[in-house]
Amino acid sequence: MSDDHRRDREALERLSRRDMLKLTGGLGLAALLGTATGQSTLEEFAIVDTDPLRKYPYRGWEDLYREQHGWDRVVRSTHSANCTGSCSWKVYVRDGVMLREEQSADYPRINEDLPDYNPRGCQKGACFVEYVYGAQRVKYPLIRTGARGEGRWRRATWDEALELIAGKLVDNVTRHGPDTNTFFSVIPAMSPVSFCGGARFAHLIGGVVCSFYDWYCDLPPGEPITWGVQTEACECADWFNSKYMVLWGSNINETRIPDAHFAWEARYNGAKIVCVSPDYNGSAIHCDQYLRINPGTDAVLALAAARYSIDEELYDAAYVKEQTDLPFLVREDNQRFLRAKDVGQTAEDPEAAFLVWDAASNAPVVVPGSQGSAEKTLTLGAIDPALTGRWTVKLADGQECAVTTVFERLRRELSDPLYSLDGAARRCGLPVADVKVFAYDFATRKPAMIIHGAGTNHWYHNDLINRAMLLCVALTGNVGKNGGGFNHYVGQERIWPEAGFKKLAFPQGPKKQRFQNTTLWTYCHSQHRDPHHVGGKPIEQYILESVRNGWMPLWPKNDWEKITPEQLHQLPRKPRALIVWRANYLNQAKGNEIVARSLWQDLDLVVNINFRMDTTALYSDVVLPSATYYEKTDLNSTDCHSFIHPFGKVLDPLYESKTDWDIWAALAQKVAEVARARGLAPFEDAGLEWDRDLTKLYDEWSDNGALVT
Repeated sequence: MSDDHRRDREALERLSRRDMLKLTGGLGLAALLGTATGQSTLEEFAIVDTDPLRKYPYRGWEDLYREQHGWDRVVRSTHSANCTGSCSWKVYVRDGVMLREEQSADYPRINEDLPDYNPRGCQKGACFVEYVYGAQRVKYPLIRTGARGEGRWRRATWDEALELIAGKLVDNVTRHGPDTNTFFSVIPAMSPVSFCGGARFAHLIGGVVCSFYDWYCDLPPGEPITWGVQTEACECADWFNSKYMVLWGSNINETRIPDAHFAWEARYNGAKIVCVSPDYNGSAIHCDQYLRINPGTDAVLALAAARYSIDEELYDAAYVKEQTDLPFLVREDNQRFLRAKDVGQTAEDPEAAFLVWDAASNAPVVVPGSQGSAEKTLTLGAIDPALTGRWTVKLADGQECAVTTVFERLRRELSDPLYSLDGAARRCGLPVADVKVFAYDFATRKPAMIIHGAGTNHWYHNDLINRAMLLCVALTGNVGKNGGGFNHYVGQERIWPEAGFKKLAFPQGPKKQRFQNTTLWTYCHSQHRDPHHVGGKPIEQYILESVRNGWMPLWPKNDWEKITPEQLHQLPRKPRALIVWRANYLNQAKGNEIVARSLWQDLDLVVNINFRMDTTALYSDVVLPSATYYEKTDLNSTDCHSFIHPFGKVLDPLYESKTDWDIWAALAQKVAEVARARGLAPFEDAGLEWDRDLTKLYDEWSDNGALVT
């Protein structure tokens, strides 16, 4: 410390509060008079201090700032915005007012070889308190007074609003049938208690519960077609194990903010990261290779990579033989799989059992571990399935038939010039060299994974785009391995919460529930038209065939044998009421202006349970104010990490809002009251073989009071 600095500090330490006041007074007088006296005062008290944290005479003013950020309690909670981040937050409260949120940073380390999850959160979560107190908050029950969407409302009491809704629902049940009441909500995992309240109500009143998986068109439909399960995705921490990562239609820096660091830490750890996207986005700028693909040509690029791995023999033959259907034999006479029954072989189920050509015995054998096989393991043992070739087999009826493998047929399909490096480059708008590097790296850098986003799913035949990508990871043996696979943001849900909420939502079981594919329901009950004709038939014809054969339900039920394709959008029995909660149906509807001027006109009642005035609320007849995430108790889980977060109740519901659960309880009670007042007798819901008694709806919904909060 210099001598000057030491003298300054010693002088400042000798200052008292009185001296400080004299100083400020002297400075003020000097400024006023501009005299030499002022100059001497400045010289007397001028002190240079380079340590703002050390003790000095008067620091009471700092309390003004401290008090601005002080709190009297902290509550752990989370958000339920259908975000797969599922982050835990600390909410700071003072005098019953939420001040701010902060990320939690105490997640346990799940693996010493992986980066940890701390902290998690984004700017949207950090400002949620603005929604709680913001101008868009719905504070009271509202009943529409103008046209739908006009924004003219009047404040109503809870009793008035509930009685209006209950009366309409009971009218629909008695006059038009219970299947004319439709209920829409989304992902149960984001707040299962809130979901179950409405689903249970719909279940017990006989209403239609709409789906959500298909509705957003953001998840890959090709995955359940290929895997046989809903969808699958690794925990985001597993990204770190990858050595080759393709961000395909996914902008993780903007849409996966809490998890993006795992990808960039993988890159630091030696992984190569590629971005496939038409736009040079916030993730592309950090990648090793950027492929600015023409929109909608993703399948071509994937199939070119698949062909390259086959042509250059870079595919994982051992994996393909054991884990895929590519060695399965296909009959050339009818283009169907060869089954054990066809050739008189024994199996647990000969009609179902598949066959491969065993190179070791030079004969067709049953595939171990596949359907119809007595063996329950995929391990091949001494069997060596051939991938290429053409053989003649003797059928059980004595005739002969030529057979080949799925792999051989695939290779034939991929021989199309479109899937060559040159052909794919032209179609995708990419340099040939870039396509070749991509195909080579995908086949040789292991483990390799695709992080898939919603961008590629908003195209016609999106399932085939997905399956082309899945073919790449299957051929290269990257499925079922840490750091590999086809991953997006929804996989298999957490088992324990799911087991509980299914029973809570549908107490009589799924067979007693009217479920509805929301996309189909919206398409048919509005004036949407799909101009594509597949196989010479309009899409309406395919829909009717599916509904008539019972492959896919369409509610309300009609006499489908008498309905023509032209009548599909003007059905005799139409939905009469729609209740939306935890979602913004109208904003998310594809072609929502068509929905608003067609489907909306057929609905006698639209109800939205919401804490903010969004698009669906604006076009509703009744809006019921729900509690925000910080004003109720619930759970939140995701497929992207191992943790389940509770909604810690920070405050009681503000204004006149209620929790979703309490709203459904009140509505069940009001329906029972209306039914009793009208003297409604029990009736048979013939479609579900269920004797319903609306006068007892609240008792059933609350399990005779056991579920009342």
